Amino acid sequence: MIKIAVIGAGRHSCLHHGPACRALKERMDLAAVCDRNIDAAKAFSMNFGFRSVYADYMEMIKKEKPDAVIAVTPEAVTRKIVGDIIPSGIPILMEKPIGNNLKEAEELCGIAEKSSSRIMVSFNRRFSPMIRPALEWLGKNTGNSAPQMFRASIQRHDRHDLNFLSATAIHPLDILVSVMGMPARTNIVQSSSKPGTEPVTKVDMQFANGSLAELMIAPDCGILSEAYEVIGGKYCARIDYFNSMEIWHDGKIVSQIRIDPLAPVEINEGAVAEMEYFLECVEGKAPFSPGVIDGLNMAILGEKIQNTNSR
Repeated sequence: MIKIAVIGAGRHSCLHHGPACRALKERMDLAAVCDRNIDAAKAFSMNFGFRSVYADYMEMIKKEKPDAVIAVTPEAVTRKIVGDIIPSGIPILMEKPIGNNLKEAEELCGIAEKSSSRIMVSFNRRFSPMIRPALEWLGKNTGNSAPQMFRASIQRHDRHDLNFLSATAIHPLDILVSVMGMPARTNIVQSSSKPGTEPVTKVDMQFANGSLAELMIAPDCGILSEAYEVIGGKYCARIDYFNSMEIWHDGKIVSQIRIDPLAPVEINEGAVAEMEYFLECVEGKAPFSPGVIDGLNMAILGEKIQNTNSR
């Protein structure tokens, strides 16, 4: 069994990583959880079955000697905490973004490169039951026929957090880049907005092979929605992240999936599948991917979008 220690017992950790660990407890030794709020750590321990609690993450690592660490930390401290752990050589599953800004992301990549570290970045969309099968089909069936167009939109309600563009909109950005690669050219425009509302951001991209992409980001449009469309020669994959996926090829539907409304969040949002893959990485059965370079690419694009929003 793989001995696991968790850093961070906040909302996101309790919604995704804790339930994923509990679901896979037959493969994991749930050793310890650390949070500077010791009461939060105790509640996490009780809810998800971890034996010990700590307020100091380095003390936890020194005493528990885990086989792997899951770091679910606020952006402001991610670079510090993960940077402290990397030299130990312990495999890490870390939450995105990989730093509070591009400079911190670059610093963390530098530390990781020097230490030949084993780090997987938690881009859970890649493991969702709607997106993962589409990515696998595209990888197996499109051959040299690269996608000609990628469209994505992320729409939310009443999201006024300052880092929405660089943190939450990172989800469609990651899927976009995982399919299309990094763009050669990017153009970012924003709508005007009234006081108390957020502007809509539109990102247009062009790639070295001539392919195109567009991303629409609407933090406060009164709906929870996230959609993807990948278009190529004789094929089209359409993904409604919260509901369904279908793939068309040569005029016919070749794959169609609907979300299970009764399944728990950790299943429908990919946390359990992601954790299963991380365990395979720790066991040496799979490469640590997505990695810190993927996180750096998101920081580069995210900062461009954030800077546009700040003007």
